Amino acid sequence: MKNFPDLAVLYRAEPVSHGLVLLKGTFLNSGRKDITPEMVADPVTLQLPEDFKWLAAKTVGASPGVHIAAESDSTALRFSANLFRCQEYFKFEALAEAPVAGKGRSIAAELVTSLNASHRIADTARIRELPLPPEWRVKQGFRMRILLSSGVLLIGFGFAGFMLFNRSVLPVRLHFEAPTKDGVITELKVSPRRDGTIHIESKDGSIDQNVDAQRFFARTDVRPKIVPDRVAIYFSVALLLLYVGLPIVLIFLAVTERRRWMRVRKQIGLQ
Repeated sequence: MKNFPDLAVLYRAEPVSHGLVLLKGTFLNSGRKDITPEMVADPVTLQLPEDFKWLAAKTVGASPGVHIAAESDSTALRFSANLFRCQEYFKFEALAEAPVAGKGRSIAAELVTSLNASHRIADTARIRELPLPPEWRVKQGFRMRILLSSGVLLIGFGFAGFMLFNRSVLPVRLHFEAPTKDGVITELKVSPRRDGTIHIESKDGSIDQNVDAQRFFARTDVRPKIVPDRVAIYFSVALLLLYVGLPIVLIFLAVTERRRWMRVRKQIGLQ
């Protein structure tokens, strides 16, 4: 309509602005109690700011036996029911007039953001808004999450198999056993340095020094000893859990969310 300035839109023979929005929604009693008229002080109400305006509203579907009356004034749209049982629903459509939004924001987004849903009903929680995307979008998002998670899971299984069956990459360190001045055999951790020396550190902490590598091995009777590298082992296990555990959690969350959407759509009569 913005591209046709000479186009006029009439509602009940009166002109309206370019900011017309058709709002479609569904209310579902997801609680554990039936709502009776005696419990209602103020019915379910959709309130708009002063610069918005409700033009018309009607119910377009409901659970069997649910009778809804929709009443609107300038900024408030109210829904009253005779009896609203658990897991029952009703659908509505409402036409609203909204101020034309600025760049980067649609009129519909402006309306949804400004909308305030409220009620005063005994033993009833506040209204929770749940956007309901099209079914094709839900299925597409579900497939993408499953494919990505399955790919990461396969990488995790490959990493696990590589670590378990390829002994050449086992996380181990080469230590040495050497006698001390007292003739006691002690275990030494030897780390090479760039200047040609080695750093020697005993397991009990009694030796901690830098010596010349050639002189140390020429004068010291040492025996090699292979020991597990605990830091590398912990890191490998953590990485394995990340590659295997995280995709499983993501797949579980995707399946749970998918079942949730299917349950909601079934509850409100879309399946």
